[in-house]
Amino acid sequence: TPATNMLWGKDHGYTGGSSANATSTTYIAPQLNKLRFFKVSDGPENCYNVTNLPDGHYSVRMFFGLNEDILADREPLFDVSIEGTQVYSLKPGWSVNDGQSYVEASVFVSDTAATTCFHSTGHGDPSVMSIEILQLHPEAYYFGAQWGDTVILRTAKRVDCGGDQSM
Repeated sequence: TPATNMLWGKDHGYTGGSSANATSTTYIAPQLNKLRFFKVSDGPENCYNVTNLPDGHYSVRMFFGLNEDILADREPLFDVSIEGTQVYSLKPGWSVNDGQSYVEASVFVSDTAATTCFHSTGHGDPSVMSIEILQLHPEAYYFGAQWGDTVILRTAKRVDCGGDQSM
């Protein structure tokens, strides 16, 4: 994307589901025009399994949008897990609230694969616009002896302190 100079790869081979035109719900996310959605008939759980990653801590961010073909009153509500741990549940109104249209967590990957899953709650089809998986410096977010490979940090809230540019 020109705004961030970030190279985006297609998700072919990482998961099933269907693609659709997207309606972006946030100014935070890169403005992408496609999303991947998972019909309830695809099963209650649909996962991305990104392989060939070196062991280490990673930042995993997911941005959500609405399927252009779905009516606004069918906003999908679903749970999100990263590395086997449920970290978020999308609540009603997420699509009109910038702070709720994405999720992010810091996790440790030890099996060369980062797994993110979407769990249907029976209300709409889970959908995702993008998934970012970025390796963190080993000492980033280090909290001492209690910090380890089993700790998952998730963003609870972002605060805008008035900076001129977002990072």
